[in-house]
Amino acid sequence: MSSNQIQNPEEVYIESITIDGKNAMGLFVSVNIFENIFTPIITGQIQLMETDGSAFIEKNKIEGNEPITISVRCAGEQQIEFEGVLNGLRNKSQDKQVTIYTFDFTTKEMRKNEEKRITKSFKNKSPEEIVKEMVQVMEGKMDKSVSTGKPMTYITPRQRPWDVIKYVITHGVSNNTSAEDGEKVKEQEHKSEGTTGFLLWQTADGYRFCSIDDLLLGKGGDDRGEFTSKLANKNESLDVISKSILTYDFPVMGDIQAKMRSGGFRSVNIIFDIDKGLYKEYKYDGDDLMTEKQKEAVTEPTRYTWRVFSNESHNQQCSKAQTNTGDQSKLNTSQTHARENTFDDSQGTFSLYPQFDFRAGDTFTAKIGKVKGEFEGGYDQKYSGKYIIKEVTHNFRVDAKGYTKIGVIRSTKQTDDANSQ
Repeated sequence: MSSNQIQNPEEVYIESITIDGKNAMGLFVSVNIFENIFTPIITGQIQLMETDGSAFIEKNKIEGNEPITISVRCAGEQQIEFEGVLNGLRNKSQDKQVTIYTFDFTTKEMRKNEEKRITKSFKNKSPEEIVKEMVQVMEGKMDKSVSTGKPMTYITPRQRPWDVIKYVITHGVSNNTSAEDGEKVKEQEHKSEGTTGFLLWQTADGYRFCSIDDLLLGKGGDDRGEFTSKLANKNESLDVISKSILTYDFPVMGDIQAKMRSGGFRSVNIIFDIDKGLYKEYKYDGDDLMTEKQKEAVTEPTRYTWRVFSNESHNQQCSKAQTNTGDQSKLNTSQTHARENTFDDSQGTFSLYPQFDFRAGDTFTAKIGKVKGEFEGGYDQKYSGKYIIKEVTHNFRVDAKGYTKIGVIRSTKQTDDANSQ
């Protein structure tokens, strides 16, 4: 089927849907496919409808754990292909001669994750190296890996691969961190700086790994271009109409109280250094993450954390361990709290015509007209601009129509169109 056979922007062409190798095209009602930068797998739901006499589920002994494949295309030759497994029957409803089944599905990597246990010592390995190895263990594939970090040491206590990954992305240290001991040791003047934190998520193209800083720079995915909210779409080409924003919503636009409590701006990390028998307080000031008004509002540390520090714990040599190698808590405690709590301050959702090339982690530019319209009032500078796509939902139905809904985020300092870039 050629692209000129799709006449309207909401139309989709469903090429195939199979369950356990059997054609399910004639039974499906709707399909939802979900991606999210905080989720290690793709998930989704499929609705199937049976009438008296078809008995597809019974004839083929579908239990809810079989392989499923989906291939669908929209305008512009954008295509999404999914290969995974059913993950249980969520709901079954019956009305006279019609029965509706709702099955969850997911990717096969999580099934492999449940089967594997890791007992290994990672020494002087970068977060990127460890994550890539765990993805291989789950029999997944990498799509993008755009960040690395300082070497770390970690002994896995018979964990699943994803548990190892969770430890690495929250305890791994980016190159943009430091923790300095002050000259006046008696006055305990120590400070920590920078930000850290990584993310690993799965898209239809494979796994993506990057630091939160690189994600905010747009390096975690591709730039999907500019989309515009319009009052009407008249006498325009299919390509132009397809770039329209149907609806939008901004449920979260900043919560300074929550960020103060989480230590997103200013905090103190108390260290009991058992190697040296010292008590130290490392002060963190996240001025680079704050707007000028936030700097005036938050002048003192708002969170205190503490831990026992032992850098020598993984050192089996007679010589002294290098600084911040065995134990990197000086470099990741305050810095991770800061970055993880200031990179998604602004959150919104957009509904678009089907965009099957959109992936979680991509960037997206919105031009939102004012109430008077884009020709009279111009664009809303507060909400227009570039966003990171946090999550994607691709939906299509039996009537060959669909949509794409995306959740987007901005960091604390990205407050309008100009500085969102």
